[in-house]
Amino acid sequence: MKRALVLVPVLLLAAACEREAVSEAATANDPVALATPAPAGPVAAGDADGHDADAANDASLTVLRFDCRGQETAWRLRLGADGRGRLREDAGTTELAGELKQTGSGHAWRAAPLDAPGESFAALLTPLACFPPEGGNAKPYTAALSWPDGRREDGCCSAVRGLDVHHAPDFHAPEDSADWSAWIPRRLAGIEHCALDAGVDVRAVVHVREGAAGRLVVRLRDSDGGRYDCLLDPAGGDIEAVTAVAAADVLRGEGRSEWLPADPDRAPALQCGHVFATRDGDGELRGWLHRRDGC
Repeated sequence: MKRALVLVPVLLLAAACEREAVSEAATANDPVALATPAPAGPVAAGDADGHDADAANDASLTVLRFDCRGQETAWRLRLGADGRGRLREDAGTTELAGELKQTGSGHAWRAAPLDAPGESFAALLTPLACFPPEGGNAKPYTAALSWPDGRREDGCCSAVRGLDVHHAPDFHAPEDSADWSAWIPRRLAGIEHCALDAGVDVRAVVHVREGAAGRLVVRLRDSDGGRYDCLLDPAGGDIEAVTAVAAADVLRGEGRSEWLPADPDRAPALQCGHVFATRDGDGELRGWLHRRDGC
């Protein structure tokens, strides 16, 4: 009995060695196994230009624009989802208008300069890793750009993703009059006046309220996080004063929603919450209201 017990682990060890040998032999003789590469590392979507890696993997977000750079010459193309483009070259800057279409997993763009509608630029953006000549992380898109004179060059592109502001539903005033956004339909022109003409690098309107003697007080947030109160004359709607706000002075509901003025050159890249289009009486887009639910 003792000899039999000793033989059991020996037999198990021999069987294990035999299985390993068979496995190695099968791998060596299996062309499929040899041809299957190891999984490639992910292409980094986040970079110093603010392209967000997590946003790139969020199915609820859409492509707002592409930022592309040439590999052969130093051209730069900013291409919006609305088909508008801005091409920067050594010779100057060209503003373009056209159409951006999705083609399978890629995008095709065709446009004409605003000052030369008879000319045609085109680009094909393909989701293939592209390594910029200056080094750094690979970009997720490869671009083939063509000029009206027939010149063609390749480039690398990053995609900026966010909530689909181009198809955002129209904003309607909330039933709760305590919500500061109820002022937007009534005083949109004044709110926009403060946002654009207060002499501050405004990123968002974070609150609106009625002040003394019927003045409208529009609270602004600048690019560095500083806040300012813009006071509007109730009669003519002129800006009377713009004053800095102390850090401890936080109004009820401030920042839960933000109004962003429409920028023709760049749509806001919003990563969370809900967005609504705000329009004037003629139906023209004046900005967006960003409800920061869940942000």
